[in-house]
Amino acid sequence: MRALLLTIFFSFIIKCDSLFSQNSNQHPIDQWLNDCIKQNQSTAEMVECAEEALKKWDKELNKVYKELMQLLDTSSQKKLKDSQKIWLNYRDEEFSFIEKLYSTKDGTMFIPMRYFDKINIVKNRVITLMSYLQLIKEM
Repeated sequence: MRALLLTIFFSFIIKCDSLFSQNSNQHPIDQWLNDCIKQNQSTAEMVECAEEALKKWDKELNKVYKELMQLLDTSSQKKLKDSQKIWLNYRDEEFSFIEKLYSTKDGTMFIPMRYFDKINIVKNRVITLMSYLQLIKEM
């Protein structure tokens, strides 16, 4: 049983890595953000890029969530909905903490960094939901 769980875990890691690796298979939002930052290197422009990327990840989250909901039975839909509500509370609290943490730092580099931390929180949820979606589609 333990060997099976390890196999499943490593398969998941490999799938996520292949979905979001730092090469041509990079997620389109990550690629867009990288390109935006390359073209806009001032702090203000990087913040604009990061703000837009955060909006794009949020839109992606909603898209994946809706697609997943359509494939679940009623009981599983309720569980996912409850889980998503809890995650949204977590996200809001984490964003609040990030704002508080970075407000104590001097220097313009910390402004885009706060956005990148927020992006990672939403992106990680998207990756999690996408892995559930992939699991269901493989069944």
